[in-house]
Amino acid sequence: MGVTLKDEVSNEVVRSTFGVTPITDKMREARLRWFEYVQRTEGYVKGAGMVEKLDGQTTTGRISDHL
Repeated sequence: MGVTLKDEVSNEVVRSTFGVTPITDKMREARLRWFEYVQRTEGYVKGAGMVEKLDGQTTTGRISDHL
């Protein structure tokens, strides 16, 4: 395009010339992708609360790699 600061062309004109989408649209797309991800995993997260704490003796320190 060959535009310099001396040409005083607005950012909107330059973006439309190169076909760059506005940052607000990209942010909206990312937010919707995250929302869809959360909606898909919501059932899994709810099921994670079913884990019970087991009573008994626990060890401290590093886990041994042999039994």
